[in-house]
Amino acid sequence: NRRRWSHVFPLGEVEFKRHAGPNWKSLCQPAILPLTIDYHPSPQELRDQNKFYFNPYSISLRAIENSYYTSHAELLAEMVRQRITQDYQVVPQSVINESTRRGEAERSGKLENQRILRDRQKQPLTRSFPLMPPSPGVAAGNGDGVIQHTLSMGHKIHVLTYQPSSDTIEVVQYYATSALHDKTIVYNYPYLLFSQITQKYTRVVQTFEKYSNVSRWNQIDNMICGDSEKFFTEEMHYRRVMFALIPEELKDEEAERDYIAKFKKLLDYLSKLRKRDESEGNFVKIISSSDSRPDRDVQVKKTRRSTYDWMKRFFVHLRKSKAERHEWMEMSVDPTFDTQRTFRITVNWLVASSSKIETQVQLLQRRCSQYGLRLFAIPQLSISPTLFLHPFVAPPMTPVRDKEKANWFEDSLLVRGFVDDGIHMTEPNFMEVIDRSDEFEFPRFRMSRKHKRIPARQYAHRSGALFVRLIRDEQGWLIVVAFENTTFIGRDESMRKTAISKFKELSDLLRSVQP
Repeated sequence: NRRRWSHVFPLGEVEFKRHAGPNWKSLCQPAILPLTIDYHPSPQELRDQNKFYFNPYSISLRAIENSYYTSHAELLAEMVRQRITQDYQVVPQSVINESTRRGEAERSGKLENQRILRDRQKQPLTRSFPLMPPSPGVAAGNGDGVIQHTLSMGHKIHVLTYQPSSDTIEVVQYYATSALHDKTIVYNYPYLLFSQITQKYTRVVQTFEKYSNVSRWNQIDNMICGDSEKFFTEEMHYRRVMFALIPEELKDEEAERDYIAKFKKLLDYLSKLRKRDESEGNFVKIISSSDSRPDRDVQVKKTRRSTYDWMKRFFVHLRKSKAERHEWMEMSVDPTFDTQRTFRITVNWLVASSSKIETQVQLLQRRCSQYGLRLFAIPQLSISPTLFLHPFVAPPMTPVRDKEKANWFEDSLLVRGFVDDGIHMTEPNFMEVIDRSDEFEFPRFRMSRKHKRIPARQYAHRSGALFVRLIRDEQGWLIVVAFENTTFIGRDESMRKTAISKFKELSDLLRSVQP
C-alpha cells in the first residue's frame, strides 16, 4: 500500500527510512489517492495459487431483459468508473508490460538454474502451472476488438475484458491470499473524545483493519447492467442520503386522520416514481392508533434483522432522453406507516450524478413541505450497527442496572417528546467502554462465546435533534446511548442548543434511576 501513496512520501528508500512519514509540505501533490498505480504483479505471481486466488464471472447485456446500455463498451466504462470511486487505481498498459517482462526474466533465470541442477543430478526438467484465466495484458484470441482494463487496490486486482467473439464482459478478481487468511491484523484503539452534547470527554474505541472486506462485485455489476432483481445490501459500498418523517404530537383522532391524509398524498407521489408494473396497490401499510400493535419487549426479543432490512425498495430512472447517460437511483421506504413512529425514506445510488440526486431530493423535500409533513435529514449513525462509526463522534453511554427502573425510563421517553424509530441491530464493541460490562448478559455464540449482534429499540425526538438507542440485555438492564442528529443540525446553533437541553433532561432522568 505504500506504493499507492508514494507521491506523498520522500523519494528513495534511504530517504524514506531517514524521514518516516508522509511529506505534508507538498502543495503541488496533495495527499489524495492517484488515479493510476505504478506497480502490478507479474503473470507468474498471479498464477501462483499460494499468492493469489481468482474468482471469474461474466456479464452479458443479452442476459439482462431491461438493460439501458446500448453497447458493451458503454457498460464496461461504467464498471471501471464504479471501481475508481471505490479506491481502485488504474494500472497502465506500460506497467503491465513491464511486470510481464520482469516475470519472464525471473522465469528464465529459474529455468536456467533448473537446467544447471538437471545437468548435475541427471534428472529431467519438469514444469507445471495451475490452470488460470488469461493474465492481465494478454487478451484471449487474436485481440480484434478486445478491450481490457486492469484495476488494482494492492491486494485486490480486477481485470475487465470485453470479448467481441462471445459478446460478453469477462471479469476476473484476484485476491492476495495473505490478505484473506490473515485475520490477526485487527487493532482496537481506545481513546477519549470530547462530546458536544455532554461537554465532557467520553471513552470511545475504533477498530482498524489492515485489509478491507471483499465486496460483492458480481452483484454490483449485475445491478449496473440493469438487473432489477438485485438490490443494495449492507455488504456493498454505495452512496446514500436518509430522511425521516417525524410526527408531531397528535392530540385527537381528527389530528391523526389529518396526518394520515397528508401522508397519502406523499404516498401517491412515491407511487408515481415507481415503474408502472410495480404501482398497483398500496405498497405501504398504514397503522393508526385504533389498530393493534405487538408487545414492545416481545418484538425486540424476536427481532433478528434491523428495521432497515425490511424496507420496500424500487428503482427510479433519472435519464430524461436516450442521448443522456443512463442514471438511476434506488429509493427505499418503511413497509408500514405508523402514526406513532417515524417513517424512513432513503435514497441510494451508484450510477447517478450529484446534480440528478440533488434534484430528486429537493423535489421530495418540496412535496413534504407542500403536504405539511416534517421531513428531517438523518445520519448514517441512526441505522449503523457500529456505534463508533465516526472517529470524531462520541455517543455517551449510561448503564441502568435494574429492570423496573429501565422500564420506567423507556416509558418516560414517550411522554417527553420522543417517538419510536424502529429496532436496529447493534454490534457489541461498545462493551469495551462500559464499566463492569461483564455484569450484563448479552447473547453469545455457542462455540466462540463471542457476543452476537443485539436488537435495540431506538427513539427520535420530535425536534429531530436527538436520537436515543436502548440496548437491553437478557436481565432487562439497559445501556442508554444518545447521539445528536449532526446531519440535520449542521451549523444551526439553536438546534444544537435544543439537542443539548434534551440530553440534559435525559441525564436528569438517568441520575434519578441510578443507585
